Amino acid sequence: MARAILKSESIKKLIGEDCLSVLRAQDEIPEKIVIPSKEEVYEVSRLFKLISSEPKLEILALLSQTSLPVCAISKLLQKDQSLVSHHLSELRMAGLVREKRSGRFKVYSIDKENIEGICSRMQKLIGTSQLTGTGSR
Repeated sequence: MARAILKSESIKKLIGEDCLSVLRAQDEIPEKIVIPSKEEVYEVSRLFKLISSEPKLEILALLSQTSLPVCAISKLLQKDQSLVSHHLSELRMAGLVREKRSGRFKVYSIDKENIEGICSRMQKLIGTSQLTGTGSR
């Protein structure tokens, strides 16, 4: 399903008089509402689920500061190296981190371009006005 844009008249017909009276009372009948596509919602929710794990967020926080090998991440976070490797693998498959070989070590870093793209998609889904505080709440 593609992203749908509902204009004021369509919104009024769709939500009905009961809901409309609440909006009128608050003087907040929107001129338009954008309904995101199922694909947009799925993509963003998949990424939220992925990074909702505390170890993954800890790893991303470290890698946002510097590139590190798995052994260093494991020692800094005091987590088993195989667990850290597993999380890094998932983060790499999601495009959040990059991996490169340095001798016998795998060194990981944040994939800044992909993370910026992800943030842009989340902002598109949630909307700029909500993020900047200029929209109604």
